[in-house]
Amino acid sequence: MKEYIDMSDEELVIAYKQGDQRSFQELYKRYQRRIFSYILVSVKNKEIANDIFQDVFFKVINTIKSGNYREEGKFAQWIIRITHNAVVDHFRYQNKYAISNNNCDDNENYFFDSITKDHSISPEELLIKKENKYLVRQAVSTLSDKQKQVVYLRMNEDKCFREIAEAQNISINTALGRMRYAIMNIKKKIDPFL
Repeated sequence: MKEYIDMSDEELVIAYKQGDQRSFQELYKRYQRRIFSYILVSVKNKEIANDIFQDVFFKVINTIKSGNYREEGKFAQWIIRITHNAVVDHFRYQNKYAISNNNCDDNENYFFDSITKDHSISPEELLIKKENKYLVRQAVSTLSDKQKQVVYLRMNEDKCFREIAEAQNISINTALGRMRYAIMNIKKKIDPFL
């Protein structure tokens, strides 16, 4: 059998589809520096770049595992396109939501502190946003302990999936998988209210 380092990207993807976790680790090693650099140059903020980077690999894993990856072109072009789209989405989201960085939802002044000078968000939208955060918190409380831990480390401690994996002594894929299932479970809980 070939060593992972000698395998083409396409061979690694096929092996990963068949359950070989180490093949994905090789793909990750090959592209992590290039992807992260591309993102960092675009957003010029290491924390934001790290979040987008994790989201890119989360999407890559989900797409391959779900069988939606098509080997029409090169893996490198595909992952760069996903990265580019993630960066574009970040800027779209950033432009759409011009809310201050006040994270104190429970603060009585939250409503007024969150209104931007350009009044781009109405008071109704702010109340809806606060209610949605409450619904998400409630949904998180119903998750399994393992999923809650991953969500907590990712959202409250701003840990990347590599750090979460190391902290919990699990693989990056397991950490990503737990987050994926947590998101799916949260979505199931809150969808009826949205």
